[in-house]
Amino acid sequence: MSTNPGDDSEQQAAKYLPRIIKRQALWSANTGLVTSPNSSRFPPEAPQDRDGQVDYSRPRLLEDAHIYKAFYPRMPLNRGEIFGRLDVSARTLGSKVVEHSEGRGRNLDLKFGLEQGFQDDWYRLESILLNITFYLWQHLKHRNVLPEIDLPTFPNQCGYRNVHRSRQIAVRCALRAQEAFTMLGALLTFILTLGLGVYEHNCFEDAFGKLLKRSQGQVTRPWLTLLKESYICNLSFGLRAGAIIDPYRFNWGNFVPKFVAAGIPLWFVWGDDERQIDVHQIPDGPFKKNLYPPFEVIARAEARASLPALVPPYAPATILPSHWERRGVGPENVHQPENVELETGWLETDSPADTANFFEADTHIDAPAVPEMEIGQPEALSLQKHGEHYEDFFTRVNGNRARTIANDSPREKQSREAMERDADRQVYSPKTQVFLWREEQGFWRRERLTKGEVPAHWDDFTPNQRRYIGHLKQWDLCPMYPRFPDGVERPELLPAPQFIDDDDDDDDDDDGFGVPGSRPSLNDITSLVKPDEAGQYNAVRDVQKLLEDGEFEGQDEPPVYPTDFAVFLDFILNRYGYSADRHRRNDPSLHSTEAGLTPTHVLNGLGHSDIPLPPEWQNPVIDFYKTLVNTRLRLSRFPSRWDISPSSMDAVRLEKEGYILTRYQGPHGALPVYVIRYSQSERGDWAVTVQDPTIVLLIFRNAGDWHGLDGLVRFLLKKRVPFQMPHRIHRDKSGRPARHTPTYGLGGRGFAWVAQGLDYEEYEMRRNALFGSSLGRAFRLMGGIVGRLAEEHVSEEAVLQGPHFFNKVIVELANDYVLAEDDVSVGYQDIVSGVYHVDVTKGGATIGVSSWWPRLKRWEGCGYDLGQWLPDAEQFYQTRLQKIRVNPGEEGPLTSGKWKAKLRFYGSKTKAIMEPGRDVAASFIEHFFEAQRSAASRPSKRPRHQ
Repeated sequence: MSTNPGDDSEQQAAKYLPRIIKRQALWSANTGLVTSPNSSRFPPEAPQDRDGQVDYSRPRLLEDAHIYKAFYPRMPLNRGEIFGRLDVSARTLGSKVVEHSEGRGRNLDLKFGLEQGFQDDWYRLESILLNITFYLWQHLKHRNVLPEIDLPTFPNQCGYRNVHRSRQIAVRCALRAQEAFTMLGALLTFILTLGLGVYEHNCFEDAFGKLLKRSQGQVTRPWLTLLKESYICNLSFGLRAGAIIDPYRFNWGNFVPKFVAAGIPLWFVWGDDERQIDVHQIPDGPFKKNLYPPFEVIARAEARASLPALVPPYAPATILPSHWERRGVGPENVHQPENVELETGWLETDSPADTANFFEADTHIDAPAVPEMEIGQPEALSLQKHGEHYEDFFTRVNGNRARTIANDSPREKQSREAMERDADRQVYSPKTQVFLWREEQGFWRRERLTKGEVPAHWDDFTPNQRRYIGHLKQWDLCPMYPRFPDGVERPELLPAPQFIDDDDDDDDDDDGFGVPGSRPSLNDITSLVKPDEAGQYNAVRDVQKLLEDGEFEGQDEPPVYPTDFAVFLDFILNRYGYSADRHRRNDPSLHSTEAGLTPTHVLNGLGHSDIPLPPEWQNPVIDFYKTLVNTRLRLSRFPSRWDISPSSMDAVRLEKEGYILTRYQGPHGALPVYVIRYSQSERGDWAVTVQDPTIVLLIFRNAGDWHGLDGLVRFLLKKRVPFQMPHRIHRDKSGRPARHTPTYGLGGRGFAWVAQGLDYEEYEMRRNALFGSSLGRAFRLMGGIVGRLAEEHVSEEAVLQGPHFFNKVIVELANDYVLAEDDVSVGYQDIVSGVYHVDVTKGGATIGVSSWWPRLKRWEGCGYDLGQWLPDAEQFYQTRLQKIRVNPGEEGPLTSGKWKAKLRFYGSKTKAIMEPGRDVAASFIEHFFEAQRSAASRPSKRPRHQ
């Protein structure tokens, strides 16, 4: 092979970032003409909630001064070395709040604030982000002619560094600071985009080079590498919200190619014919030329809009793990269904020179072409030798293991063994390196993946295709190996990459949270970038001085209610469909006649006994309970605040695109089974089944938060509800049912036996061995206490691999087919629960059962079992676990009778709520099936002849 650098056939051009290739012309009756450089659907503007706050994770109309909000991520992405410190839940934040012995403020009533170390960790991050943001803004070319930018609320303005009157307000301020960090990240990404290069591999080098060369506040190359691997520098399409833009007032037109290169969805609303008269006021240039279509294109778009709808409404694209080529699609068809013709390509693409670097530079060198590697040449730092076959590589590397680990220190040995145990469970640690083997003309090359690329590839490989090299702390993803071992037939069950979070708390406060004074533009911030007396720049302090007129802690705090109570309101909305409103008047005629009921009884019965109840929310809680348990109230009379009511404006819909709900009678007269399938599943003929109708409605209320059955399984695992994911197979292929014969669990124990620490260690060892086996996923699917014990040892990926034994029939189908899952014998269940058979009398004539944890049958129907793992159950679990570990002798295994008393809790009130809740949900689902049957029985109308 020739290696002549001048031979063009042996070179590969550097890869460009996405460019404007095809444009979409859309027409809407409400907005008129809409054009987009990268989307074929027009989204609805993000709605405002009752407080006037806007969800910036959804596209909305943006003015020039707020264009950076188009870079706001659609979901929290606080991961990695830099931003992982922000990945803290509201509950954890509550534990970080401390009470100061001496009050502050005018009345000495400000006592609650975050721990100092926790504050400092956030403060250091904020300082460096502000530092580099303002520095890069200052060093943009022609900065003085750019449109004005209104600064967002900075995290320190939200009060996470101050003390407050109550713990709840301190937590709320910290949550607002988290959102402010996200907006600050959007601002930084926006400024980086203004100086974006044209090539994918070095698009940030111009900006990073400026940061590395400055004399004050210099950042290091390793830190910038971590920044590049974070969401700040992730340019995947669909990652960010995007913007709806009024082109007649838009002054960032020259930067549209850069916004497109950064993966920002854009929609330009030109309006109807009358509004388009003003088009002539827009100067002629690339912006108008590229994004305002010719007359004939507008006419065809308007004519097409009058036809019956052929395409689904806009839905945000799933976040792609890398750029378009990985999926084989381009920005012009990521939303486009097959067989639908859209007006595209009405202008040629711009030249790469239109998107040149925009940062000032002393010297500028164009990125050279990236030469193609010679066949057999390994990648640098891959440890692969020239021309080395992958089997020879593994043989050589594994042969060096003994020599490598011989010099390990005790700490290194402990770390290595811990990571190897994780690897046995197919758990990927960020501390490990991951390599992907790629084939090129018969040669397999070992290529290292960045941390940002790992999630996109990991789930595409089965455990049989992953290799872990423990002494090197490296994973290998090997597509050359079969997906499953020889002789083992398995359907394609691996999950597609999911990057969806259920956190809906994306409300952004754009009023500075009580900070007085007007907010300056980013152009006014020039005077801030100065080194202080110690020679180190402190942007947060200077910005705080500029923006704050008074002490934050002395101002009036906004009315808030405890975060945990907000969790309860979200629970009754998602599980039962009740939208609580403290200002709505209730109708006593719809209530049950139960007397002596208090809101605390309701919270106790619903597994939220420890949360504080604000007085103004007592009436809605009572209204929820008395309406739900009123057995005389028909579903048709439920008020509109219930989404199962016929009069509700937000009624829950059981017809979701792609999802199919059916109901079957369980085998041998068991309870009905609800089966949810996905019509576009590519992972075999499988489904998700549940028996609780309230869980069915929980699923469809949140069905827009994920994609496909993989996403549904992850959602149910996060909600900690029991379910199954069986596969459709022929009855002859189903395995033999697990034997439910009496067993002795962990074995017998003599009279007056008292458990010791070694007994508990033995129990954990045997239990965890089961969780690491093929039965582990079946335990996690059980939910309840068994599922909670398995949660920390059985990963989501293990669950998504599907059944191994198919020895439990969930549903019997036609033509001798069944839906089958894995079954677990009582003996294995007893090992997980830690069951001993203990002599009650001397000689062992009478034996009793004691266990570390309640057996599954004892747990089902107890006061903690609401078909979902809730805060009271978690409190029980954590308290019990801590006591066992501190003193296993005193807190040893309990008898069945003691477990019955311990688990009674508020069982009577729980049962009073659960039964009518299931009945109402089942009635709503039955009405849905009746409507389906009625629609199917109607004769279809013959089409009218023209």
